[in-house]
Amino acid sequence: MPRTRTAKAAAPSSPTAETPKASSSKYTLEATTTASPKLFVLPKAASKEAKIVTLPNPRTAKPSRYLVCPQTGFYEFTKIAAPKSVPRSWLIETTSDSQRSGQTISNAEFFIASPLDPVFLLLPSLADSSIAKGSDDKKKLFLSGDDYFDQLPTEYSHLEEILQWTESKTVLEKRMAAICDTVDAGDETMFRINREKLVSLCLSKARTLSGSLPISVEKQFVAKALQAPVVNQRRAPVQKSASTLSEAPDSGTSTPLTETLESQSSAATIETAATSVDQDTVEVEEAIKPTEDVVELQRLRVALDFICDRYISPAVTQWVKEGLASSNVQFSALDEYLAKVAELRAEALAARSLGDYSRKHMRDEDDDDAREQKKRKMEEEKRRKQNQSRGVRDLKKVNTTGMMKLSSFFQKK
Repeated sequence: MPRTRTAKAAAPSSPTAETPKASSSKYTLEATTTASPKLFVLPKAASKEAKIVTLPNPRTAKPSRYLVCPQTGFYEFTKIAAPKSVPRSWLIETTSDSQRSGQTISNAEFFIASPLDPVFLLLPSLADSSIAKGSDDKKKLFLSGDDYFDQLPTEYSHLEEILQWTESKTVLEKRMAAICDTVDAGDETMFRINREKLVSLCLSKARTLSGSLPISVEKQFVAKALQAPVVNQRRAPVQKSASTLSEAPDSGTSTPLTETLESQSSAATIETAATSVDQDTVEVEEAIKPTEDVVELQRLRVALDFICDRYISPAVTQWVKEGLASSNVQFSALDEYLAKVAELRAEALAARSLGDYSRKHMRDEDDDDAREQKKRKMEEEKRRKQNQSRGVRDLKKVNTTGMMKLSSFFQKK
């Protein structure tokens, strides 16, 4: 039976060889078993009786979180979060009475409690029945506050617990009276919604909001919406003179350079001497420009749309906007201006399309001329080759590398 060769066994490792040790930490972190805590910024005026409760959202009727304080009223939570593309971090400083149970969380977002008018929480029960009936306000029945409270969704709602606080119930009834007609029936007050009062309340809040719109909202929804198409652009030369710096006596350069260091920015800036610089400024001429009244109406409409989109249901929003016709604020001037801007934009778009078609037609004609010229050259080259004799064609195939040309024999020596 033939023998088979086997590889030699590997030599045992040296006892002095060091084996890598697993890295160990001095502190061992326990695995997180519960959800990370959330940070809430609450008002200082809130009392110890304040609670975070669940109430139906006035816009979507879905359960949402609110802060209710018997002394200071109702608050809504606004989430502040940095964009994912630009991560941010924050630290909370300790106080004398803080507990040393800090924790590091991965989600750097927090919630700020801002005041909320509770009339929006009650608006679904006040207005939905009136909209469903579709009758005149004067023909609707007066109901008590408890009747309207019972019409609100009760699923996942802490409204019953809130109504047990006398102060909170009084605040709700006072806010109901701001948008309702009231009558006294004995010891109880009856309410019936009034659309004119509701429209007046919304416009009052919109005026307050329109005076402090963010810059991004001002540019996107006010300035851009009112901007008319550009009619003409003219370049006007503007001459600016700069002081000439004196040349240093020992300097070898014709244009001296001066370096200045700013202490705050710690950056060096280079200044060069110049006598005069001609710059072209573009003067943009728009078709029409809005007046200050039109701009204010646009701001007011943007603020009103924001309030309706955030706190009022779509059906009630339509009902409120129908009541704007009888209010003291008329948007007819704004509507006429926006209609004119839309007409000018349509004309500019049509003119641009016509110009694009004309340029495309000219490019097509140039391409046709280039193709025709190329085709003509190819035909001429083909005819020239056909007119050549066979001898000439054969001579062109001869390898003349290293051979002297015939004209070299007739040159002067």
